[in-house]
Amino acid sequence: MRPSFLAAVLASAFATGASAQDWEVDGGTLTYTVTHTLHVVHGGTHDVRGSVVCGRTCDVLAAAAVDSFASGDSNRDLHMLQIVRGAAHPAVAVQIVEFPLPSDHAGATLVDLDVSFAGKRHVYKGASVRTELVKGLLRVQGVVPLRLTDFGVERPAFLAMPIKDECPVEFDIRWRRKTARPGNAGR
Repeated sequence: MRPSFLAAVLASAFATGASAQDWEVDGGTLTYTVTHTLHVVHGGTHDVRGSVVCGRTCDVLAAAAVDSFASGDSNRDLHMLQIVRGAAHPAVAVQIVEFPLPSDHAGATLVDLDVSFAGKRHVYKGASVRTELVKGLLRVQGVVPLRLTDFGVERPAFLAMPIKDECPVEFDIRWRRKTARPGNAGR
C-alpha cells in the first residue's frame, strides 16, 4: 500500500481545518469473515486511518490499505489481493455522511455506509452503528454487510465450491479530538 494514496483519499474528502468537534483515528480494527462450506476464515488489520469532520452533523471517513489485511495464511492473503484488484485499488474506505454529533447520542444509530472497494462503490442503507464516549475517546463499532457481488468481485472457489457472497467486515475504531494547527483556525 502506498501511504501517499491513502493520505490523498483522506485529504480530498476532508480539506478543512480542525474544529473542536473534529476527530482523528486513535486506533482500531477491521475484521472480515469469509465463509466456505468447509471452513470459516477471519482476516483483519489494525492499520486504520480516518477523520471525522463535524458541523451540524459529522462526516466520517475510515480507510485501510487492502494489503494490510492478514488472515494468517500468506498464500490466501496474496490470492485475496489478486481477486479484489488490490494493485489497481489499494484501499477500502467507508464513509458515513450526516452522522449525529458525538455529544448528541449514545448507543446505536442507523446510518448509510458508503463503501469503496475493489474499484467500485456501494451504499449499505440502515446499518446499525454503536457509539460511546469514554475518557475523551469516541468509540464507533459496527458491521459492514459486504457482499462480494456488490463490488464485482468473483467469489473464489475451493474444491470447486465457491465461498459465500456475504463477507461481513466488523469495525471497532477509536477516535480522539483533533487539535487545531496554527493557521487553520476559523476555516
